[in-house]
Amino acid sequence: KPMPLGGNHLPVYVLEDGRRVVSGSGMTTAMGMKGRGQGVQRILDAKSLKDYVSSDLSLAISNPIKFRLHQGFKPAFGYESWVLADLCDAILAASSPNSLSFFL
Repeated sequence: KPMPLGGNHLPVYVLEDGRRVVSGSGMTTAMGMKGRGQGVQRILDAKSLKDYVSSDLSLAISNPIKFRLHQGFKPAFGYESWVLADLCDAILAASSPNSLSFFL
């Protein structure tokens, strides 16, 4: 079911085990990026974020969840919904006035 997010609708999938997952492309779209889910890994690799990314967040992004959107479709890769919130928090922390290195 799509989740409203900043005037857009982010597709969120509920897996059989109850986890709520956002596809990689949905995650990059939510972050305002173009392209596919690989953008999430590119964000994680930014040197300016290293000090703001928890080990749990880094592990989750490095190991996307493989799931099927519909039976018979190719598998998709995504992240538990908390990853989006934690990644946004890391970006906001890195871009705060106390962390000028984000812009260098």
